[in-house]
Amino acid sequence: MPRGKLLDLKEKPEKKQPLIEILGPIDVGKTPIAQLVAKRLKGTFIPFPVLDPSTITGRGLLASLTTMTRSLESHPHWWAHIYAANLYEQRARIEDSLTRGPVVVTNYTVAYKLWMNILGVN
Repeated sequence: MPRGKLLDLKEKPEKKQPLIEILGPIDVGKTPIAQLVAKRLKGTFIPFPVLDPSTITGRGLLASLTTMTRSLESHPHWWAHIYAANLYEQRARIEDSLTRGPVVVTNYTVAYKLWMNILGVN
């Protein structure tokens, strides 16, 4: 019988680590700040979008940025869908990282929602 059960003690709730999002306009210094915060908190830094060519959405985002820039400007909902898929694709990575410590991200869900709202994409 587990010790807590024998003594009728309640188990400690699992400590939740914070997910911190740093957002702002392009080229204001989000990445260096997020890296510093993650380092100070002994956490993990994940920049979004994750332009990793080994992932499906990473390849899609890279291809869109390098070969379809004019199409993306005239049809921002294309990027929005790929970006949303990229956020979802990285969800397991974030959850896994949160088991080890805080996670600091840039341009995650709050930034995504604000950007889509500004562009008029629902």
